[in-house]
Amino acid sequence: MDIAEYVEIEISHYMLPFFIDKGSIAVDGTSLTVFQVDDLHSTVTISLIPQTQSDTILNDKRIGDEVNIECDMLAKYIFRFNQIGNKKNNDHARLFISAWIYVRGGLDVSYSGRSY
Repeated sequence: MDIAEYVEIEISHYMLPFFIDKGSIAVDGTSLTVFQVDDLHSTVTISLIPQTQSDTILNDKRIGDEVNIECDMLAKYIFRFNQIGNKKNNDHARLFISAWIYVRGGLDVSYSGRSY
């Protein structure tokens, strides 16, 4: 166990939008960083460093084993803010989402013709 091991996890298509490259994921209660998201195959790849392999139960998992998956908490908040924003045309929720996307991805942040 001297090197990191890349593990690909199949994720339900309805949960996949909650994951981004370098975002957070919890697998059976172990908090990890997402290495890569593959939308085409509905998978998320994680990297298990030697410390994680030795200190968690994840190294005992085998192909086909079911695991509990939790998405990034910020993704849940953004999803919820987006729901509220769509229902109430809430500028504050959309501003929060735009700002988060900007910080995470360096995208142009604008909403309704106004830049923030």
